[in-house]
Formats: sequence, structure tokens, C-alpha cells
Amino acid sequence: MMPSYSLPLQGAGGIDLSGGLVIFAAFLFAAYVAVLVYLGYDGWKSTDTLRDFILGSKKLNGFIVGLSFGATYASANMFMGVPGMAYTHGTPALWWSTIGFGMPFIAIVLFAKRFWLMSRLGVGDMTLPEWIAERYQSPYLRAGAGVLSLFLVFYIVGQAVGAATMFGTLFGIPYTVGLAAALAIVAFYVTIGGMHTTILTDFFQSVLMMIFAAVTFVSLWMVFDNGIFSVVQGLAEVGKATTFNSTTSNFIFDSPFGVLVMTWFLTAFILMPHLMNRVLVLDNRTELKRFCFGAGISLFTMSVFMIWAGLAGRVMFPNLENADAVVPMYLMEALPPVLAVSIIVGILSAILTTADSLLHAMTSIIQQDLYKDTWLKRVRGLNVDADTEEEDRQRTGAKDKYDRRATRVGQVSAVGISVAAFVIGLDRPDSLFMLTQIGIAGFLSGTTIPIILGYFWRGSTKRGAEVGFTVGMLTYIVLFFGLGVTFSQSNQFLAFAVASITSLVSMGGVSLVTEDSVEEQQAIAFGRRNADTPTAHADD
Repeated sequence: MMPSYSLPLQGAGGIDLSGGLVIFAAFLFAAYVAVLVYLGYDGWKSTDTLRDFILGSKKLNGFIVGLSFGATYASANMFMGVPGMAYTHGTPALWWSTIGFGMPFIAIVLFAKRFWLMSRLGVGDMTLPEWIAERYQSPYLRAGAGVLSLFLVFYIVGQAVGAATMFGTLFGIPYTVGLAAALAIVAFYVTIGGMHTTILTDFFQSVLMMIFAAVTFVSLWMVFDNGIFSVVQGLAEVGKATTFNSTTSNFIFDSPFGVLVMTWFLTAFILMPHLMNRVLVLDNRTELKRFCFGAGISLFTMSVFMIWAGLAGRVMFPNLENADAVVPMYLMEALPPVLAVSIIVGILSAILTTADSLLHAMTSIIQQDLYKDTWLKRVRGLNVDADTEEEDRQRTGAKDKYDRRATRVGQVSAVGISVAAFVIGLDRPDSLFMLTQIGIAGFLSGTTIPIILGYFWRGSTKRGAEVGFTVGMLTYIVLFFGLGVTFSQSNQFLAFAVASITSLVSMGGVSLVTEDSVEEQQAIAFGRRNADTPTAHADD
């Protein structure tokens, strides 16, 4: 039999740390915030235009961008939600960990090069909704994808909930106060720094997160005689070491069909706007290769290692009330207190890292796609791209004016989104893992099929994409939110799978019977150059 373990908890849900450790943790976190402020200031100095805010104003090494991709991918879900899920479901959760590395990396290899090349050829180079709109010459898809991105507020709530949990763990701070503090910090440095700040902070966090994940995994051999083998043995003794778990309420762990749905979901996940916009920052093909290499390293380290803390915690602490708190509990038992606290602070900062990327992606879409292109250009009929030489010289031209307005709209929206996330997060969710997937599946329900077919199928048309987007989006909303249908109301994965199928069938069918009215659309989308296609950087 494996030994049992227990740790005293404070009333606020935190680990009972000595005064010295609390001071040490506060010092580390203050140092982290100081770094964020500095990077935010540096980003603010170099952010002069709307494009600078969205894509950054400085060239960045592809490997750095790739590592930042991994940090953004990992999030509170990977460092708290997935281990919490493993605590609840046992070894079937390893399906998520294994597929969570393999399928996103394969998707990067498949999608990143074409996505980057098509952006260099003029098919959208600032946001994911812009890419979709330019690919199909459809303002409707741009506005629709922009509106659908509002689903991502649930993902931001998940990060804030994870951060609030860590604040309570370290400092005994009440949940509501921790929730407000996390959102305030993220809104501040995203508002002033833009993409440049976001990538640098993500890179900084990625290095720390990979080290912490590796240390956590190695610590299993410090706690258990035979490391992961002893953990599996302990799980077997409590009935949690199985291939599938048919008793779970989450169907993705109960059968091969569930794993298949999970595989599709994690493949589509790579198309999230806060991830794919990293590709648009890259300057040439060499940096693109470096990006793929860096992303692969960080994906593997963060996906494979941290889940074992949740599995080990199930053996050590079988009666936790909050499964999402298993990682700090495990670390305080397995490691020297100073090292454990350092890693917990690192996880807190990692959570904030993903939240900033999500918030930056949402504000970029709001200011570029919803405000500037849809509201000003399409609804009000303003020429937002106008810019004469005199106006440019005086820096008071129409284009600069509208860009400044859009930037302010994005900054205000960052505050508004943070307030909305705070209100939603006041009702603390039972599972951080399940909460974050609501926003992911919601956004991907309409966009996944048009994006993927737009990559690979020359027969996909504007009307087909518009119908596929609409059908997929409505299917998810009806199924998940229970508008007359209840079979998937508690499981966003199944709702997303059905939405993908209906989107695929409808888009494929309409595309087969329609033709595009823009003759050069396919040439641009598939890189077949002509005299009118912008190709200045395509071979860089």
C-alpha cells in the first residue's frame, strides 16, 4: 500500500506557510510584476501604430516566438486544470496529455507554413478573422468570427480563476480579491504594451515553466521509490489506473470514440487566435523553422510532465475538496519549501501569461475587425485606409486618426473584457478544465472548418464558407446551451464535434454548387502568383 499524506490548510484555502515563506513568495511575485511593468513600458515606447500593437514593432527570433507559443498554449489549464482532471479521472487523463502534445505539434507543421505564406501574399496579415475574410473575400466572415471571439472571455475567466486559486494558496487572499488582482495586472500591461510585450513576457515565462515542469516530474522519484511506476500502482489500488473510465461524467475519457473527439478538438485548438497570431509575427522562412522547433520543445515539456503531479496527488491526498488545488499541495509535500514556493509563484505568473495573450488577441480582433473594418468601413462607409503624403507628413491623416481611435477602442475593450471576466468568475466553477473549454469550443465551432478547408481545398467557396460558419456556430449554441436539446448540454466536446460535422457537410455541399465571384481569390490563397499579387516577401 502507498502511504497516505495530508497537509494543513488555511481557512482561505491556502497552504499553511511560515511567515518567512510568505515574505519570500511575495518578494518573488513582486519581482515578476516589476519585470512585467518594465516590458510593458518597453513595448509602449515601441508601439506607434495599430499594426505595432497587434503584431509588434520589432523583429523577433523565431525560436523565442516558438517558446512563447508553448507558454500561451499551456495556461492555467495545463498547470492546474489538467492535473485536477487527472486527480479526478486517473490514468485515462493521460490521453489528454499525450494527444495534447502530438496533435498540436502536427497541426503546427501542417498549418503554420501555409498560414504564414498566405499572409505574406496578402491574405490577411493581422488577425485570424482578417485572414478568413481575405481568404473568402467575405466581410460577413470577418464580423462573424470577430463576434464569435467573444466566447474567449470564458477562457480568460479560467485563467483568472486559476490565478485567484494560487493567490489563496500562497497568501491566503480571499478568492474575490485574487480574481480582481489577476485581471487588473493583465489588463494593465496588455493595454500599454501590445504584442511586443506579450511575446517577451511569454518567452520569459516559457523558460521558467519548462524548468518547473521538468523539476516536478523528476520529483516523483523523490517521493515514490519507483517514480511513475509507483504512482500507477497506487492508482490501481484505488481503481484509477484504467485505459478508459466509463463511470466518469466526461465522455472523452470513457471510450475510443471520446478519445477521437478529443483528438479532433486538440487539433483544431491550434487555430485559436491567440496562438496562430504568433505565426504572423515571423519575418522569413528561417524564423518559421525556428518557431516550429521552439514550439515543439515547449509543447512537449508542458503537456507531458505536469499531469503527473495530479496523478501523484490522487495517491497522496485522496480526499481533496478542490481537485484544481492538487499541484500546490503536491509541490509542498514533494519539494523543499523554498523550491516549492518558487514553482507555485512561477505557475501563478504562467497563468497570467496566457491570460495576457488571450486578452491581447480579443482586443486586437475588436479594434481591427469589429471596430475599424466592420463598424467604420462597412457600416459607416468611411475610407479608413486613406492617407495622403501631406497627411502622413503631419501625422494627422485619416488613416492615422482611425488607427488611433481603434487603438483606444482596443484599450477600453481590454478593461471591459476584464470586468466581464470578473463578474462571470464570481461564481467559482467546479472544474477549471471544463470552464476553459467552453470558450475554446465556442470560437472553433464556426471557424475551424472554413479555415482548414480554406487551407487545403481549392473548391471551397465564399458562400460555402459563410454557410459552414453559420451552421457550425448555431449547432454549438443550440447543443451546448440547451436551446431545446439537452444531450450535450453538459459536454462542450460533444457539442463541438457535432458542430464540426454539420459545418463540414454544409460547407462542402454549398461549395460544390457555387462559384466565387472574385477570380484572383484562389490564386492568392494557394500561392499561384500573378502580376497583381503582392509577393515582395514571399520568398524571404
